[in-house]
Amino acid sequence: MSENILSAFKNELGYVNATNQYVELSVRITERDYGLNLKSDLQNLAKSVNLNVSTLAEDYMRRISKSYIVNIHSCFENFLKTFKQLPGSPTNITELAKKAEDDWLEWTLDIAIPNTEKDIKNDIAICGYYRLIRNSIVHNGDLSAAIKSKRALIKSTDNPRLSAPNYLNSLTFDDQVLFSRAAYNVAKFIFNNSQYDINTIIEAHRENLIDLIKPFQEPGSHSRAVKKVKHFIGLLYPGFTHVNWEEEVAKLLG
Repeated sequence: MSENILSAFKNELGYVNATNQYVELSVRITERDYGLNLKSDLQNLAKSVNLNVSTLAEDYMRRISKSYIVNIHSCFENFLKTFKQLPGSPTNITELAKKAEDDWLEWTLDIAIPNTEKDIKNDIAICGYYRLIRNSIVHNGDLSAAIKSKRALIKSTDNPRLSAPNYLNSLTFDDQVLFSRAAYNVAKFIFNNSQYDINTIIEAHRENLIDLIKPFQEPGSHSRAVKKVKHFIGLLYPGFTHVNWEEEVAKLLG
């Protein structure tokens, strides 16, 4: 059985965050304890840990902070692509093709949840902002009008403990914290609030479901078959309140 895509995304995001935290810890300790050596004796310092580093970019801390954004964006975009592959999801069953130039998040929201709730709009704006920042990082772009415009939509008061969001050449670890938190909130919102097509879902898992309920074909055992099917689907999708599970089991057994 496939893994729940939201759980998989949460786990992957956790790995990315833990790696970023470890890198940030290493950078801060290095700066604190070896700041002067980095400038005056970099080669010997590197050799002490079996590395060959002759020069260090002046903005290396900023470059590291940029890598945090790239890593989180890749993780989040992968979730949106996986959501499209999920049988029965709105973007899985839509006839509206995604164009190469379409932003994955905007395209997904337009199809899955065109009328987003007020509470999630700030997180959506944050994700959109860091997507543009990521594009500038990867393509060596400058601060564009689009980035400034997207930045203006973000309410910093929602995250008062963070000194973020920052612009391209002022990124810090706080930016990765803000982006990571927003990405998970948006992914969870999309996963839990989308309308899924139960027929597509049942069809995609038909063989597994039939094998699961084979021992419960007698009329008196149908209630157990219903529980089995509901539990199976519930591992992969959010809870469905609109599904007549008895009817779906009857179709499978028929």
